[in-house]
Formats: sequence, C-alpha cells, structure tokens
Amino acid sequence: MKLFSFTVSAAKPWLMLPVDNAGKKVDVTITCGDTVIKTFDMKLANGKAADWFTPIPVGAFSGKTLTVSINDNAVHTQYCYCAATPWPKDLYKESLRPRTRFSPALGWTNDPNGLVFYKGEYHLFFQHNPYGTDWGNMTWGHAVSKDLIHWKELGDALHPDKFGTMFSGSAVVDVNNTSGFGTAENPPMVLIYTAAGKPFTQCIAYSLNGRTFTKYDGNPVVPNQTNGNRDPKVYWNEKTQLWTMLFYVGHPNQVHTVEFWTSPNLKEWTKASVYPGDCNGNGFLYECPDYFELPVEGTDETRWVVIAANAVYAIGKFDGTAFTPEMERLTGTQGCSYAAQTYFNVPDGRRIMLAWLRAYAPGMRFNQSMSIPHELGLVKTADGIRLTRKPMAELASLRSEPLPADATALPMPCELHVVAKDNQSASFKVGSLSFAIDPATAKLTVNNRVYDWIPNKPFDATLYFDTTAVEIFSDDGLVYIAHEAVTPAVETPFEASVNLAVTAYPLQSILP
Repeated sequence: MKLFSFTVSAAKPWLMLPVDNAGKKVDVTITCGDTVIKTFDMKLANGKAADWFTPIPVGAFSGKTLTVSINDNAVHTQYCYCAATPWPKDLYKESLRPRTRFSPALGWTNDPNGLVFYKGEYHLFFQHNPYGTDWGNMTWGHAVSKDLIHWKELGDALHPDKFGTMFSGSAVVDVNNTSGFGTAENPPMVLIYTAAGKPFTQCIAYSLNGRTFTKYDGNPVVPNQTNGNRDPKVYWNEKTQLWTMLFYVGHPNQVHTVEFWTSPNLKEWTKASVYPGDCNGNGFLYECPDYFELPVEGTDETRWVVIAANAVYAIGKFDGTAFTPEMERLTGTQGCSYAAQTYFNVPDGRRIMLAWLRAYAPGMRFNQSMSIPHELGLVKTADGIRLTRKPMAELASLRSEPLPADATALPMPCELHVVAKDNQSASFKVGSLSFAIDPATAKLTVNNRVYDWIPNKPFDATLYFDTTAVEIFSDDGLVYIAHEAVTPAVETPFEASVNLAVTAYPLQSILP
C-alpha cells in the first residue's frame, strides 16, 4: 500500500487529528525531522466531518514542521489543525457521559490500574486508548481525587515503548525507599506494569511527585514466563519484609495460574509459588488478579482473598510466599463488571475497589467507565465466609432531597432503594428497563437478562442508575450486579408494583 504523508507547522502545542468512530483504521506516524514523536493506529476521518479530535502533544516542537505519515493513500487531511488546548469546549457535556462514575475525557478505557493513595490524593491509572473509542494503543491514563468520588483527569502517565504497549498492573508507595528511587523523606510511588511486546514482560516506573514518571532503566524486572503472563499486583508484606507480586501466567494448554514472586527492592524478583486455577477455557484465576487480607466481621479472625478479572474468588491463608485456599471458585459479581482492583494504603484501612464497567456509550467521543467505589468485607454465612461489596458510604454526599413517594419519574443519575413488603413477586420499571424478582426461583430479571438472587428473602436492593449502567447491591453486600443499560441523563418514567416501598434520591453530578 502506498504511504501517504503531509506536513503541518507546530504553530500551537496540540496537533488535532480527526477521528471517525466508524472509519477505517490506519497506522499513523508523526515525526519532526529524524525524531519519531508518536506511532499509533486510529480511525482517521476520511473525507467526512470528524466525530471528535484526538490531541497529540507537539509543544516541544514549537514552530517546527511536522510530518504525518499514514499507510493509506485516500485520507483527506483538511480537518487536521493545531490548537492551543486539547479539550473541546463542550467536554463532559455529552448526553451519555456518566455523572457519578469516572470516564476518560476522550477515547477508550478498560481495566483500572495502579490504585494507590499518595501525598494526599487517590490515584487512578487506567487502560486508555487516546486515539479511538475502541480497544488499542494501550497507554496508562491518569486521574486523581481527594475523595474517590470527584476526579480530575491528568495526562497519560505511561506510553508504549520498545518493550511494548502498556498493559495492566498496580502501584505502591515505597515508604522505606527499598528501590532507591526516592528518599526516606520523599518516598517514591512505583508503578508495576506489563509491557505487552514480543514477549510480554513485567516492568516498573517511578515518580517523586505523582505527576511525572520515569521508567526504570533496568527493565524488565521479571522476564517472560509464557505467551500469557501479565497484570502484576504488588504489596509490601510486613511479616516477611518483602514485596510480593501476584500476576497471571497462562499456559499453552489453557491452564490458568497465578504466580507469587518476592523482592526486597521492587527490582529483583524471585519466584515463590504457583496457585493453579482452571483449564479448558474456564475462567477461575484468568487475568487481572488481586489479593488482600480482610477481617471477618464480628470475629478476631482474618482471611486472604485471591480474586481475578471475572470476580470468581478464593478465601484462605497466605504466609507471604504461598496461598492456601479454604474455599475456591466462589461467585463474586454478575453482569458487566470486570477486572476490578483494590486500593493500596487507603488511610483509614478500608479495602476500596474499583471495577471496569463494560458499558458501551454509543456515538460518544469516549467509551466505557469505572464503577462507583465499593467497600469490601468478609462475613460468615451458613455456607461459609463470603466477600461483600457495598457502595462506599461517602457516595451519600451526592444525594439531593428524596423524591416524593408517589413520584412517577426519576432524574438521572439516581439512587433507588426498593424493598418488598413481603416475600411475593415484585416488579418495577425505570424507563426502558424492566425489573422483576421471583422469590420462588431466586432470580432477578432485567429486561431479558436473568441474574441469580437471594433464596427465601424479600426483595431489598439499592440501585445506582447512571447513563450507561446500573449497579445493584443487596443482602448486605452479598449480591452485586452491574447491568449495562443506556439511560440518557434526563428525567425517566418510573413505576413500581404496589407491594414495593421505594425511596429515590437524585444524585448530583461529579462532572466539572
């Protein structure tokens, strides 16, 4: 295919390239002389108005001539221009922009990465495609928050390099400066991530201010293990005085495993143990693992949880090198929640989790979002110890005054409490969404999707509605469902069966 190229003067700090969400994907390389600025693929608008513009930082090349090369000979370039700011004037005003959950300003997002509290801020890194609303060009996006509710998006933190694109991972605060990247007075934040090249490896980067990041010149710190190894989660173990890494290692015969490795300094790692999951395509321990210790409510006991992307989990004991399960393959979540991760070093000790909601935002210049923050716990049940998820208590700060009990419409976003007066069947509708609970079968049906529910208990649930999904919590956190549903941020018709008691709170937007 003939290579097409054109030149543009970097008169302003951002080169704006037009995106056609439904267009043909092409490879793009931007250079200044012999310097390669960026290489990526995107659906470049071809002879039509752009759905949106992706901004490329070119301020370091101010006044110089840039060359944009494309592996396509039919691309029209009249829509390309340089701008003083990367953001459109109507940013965050889109009809399907989530009002209570984090979503990227532009482009695609999936897994949350590097959840860490550092220097008074909660940091959220996330898998990001800055150049399109579909998956690709994996980069670590970055946002910060003072309260885990209101977010400020910063520039991308980790960009693809010679080792590959930036797949998922975690972050820690190296309080004792074991890595030597900082000082005792100014400990570094260290990111641990998968470089998805040929082959996949595990690498690290560090920051002393939470804003700029330097990749370690000794990368990779863990070499390739198999064709499928990724998503490192790292914690400091006080008992062993070592860092512990858990990451996914898939084997050619489709055996899912996670491996524990240890390190004194985040740079040099030694394999400690292997915990096997499923084979033949089943999902237990498949990618994006996390592990953490929690107290068992009402007791002096604690247990460790090992959980992976589909939220199927195990409970047991961990000695710093190996996990010994007591119960395995326990159901975690249902619906569109995936690849959840928990925060490192929340100041009050709570275990807070964010998940990727696989919820499509059609026609937008962004795609997908995070969940609301969940607080995790362990409780004893008749079936044994189980993991619970509850909406973080601080979300109540978004509530406005409750609606009248006879309200026939709900504003979006909205928090809805629905309680059945007895153990009979119950139903309600929110816009185009129909909810029906059948106690006899312990099933909740949302439109045509059927979810497992709680046997022999009256329907009692809290639902958080936003533009692309509804999150459902019940039974003191034993049931969590995330259901994809497009609900524009306008007043939505509501009706409920007579045996339901309903309380509805309009929720204030977190958007700037």
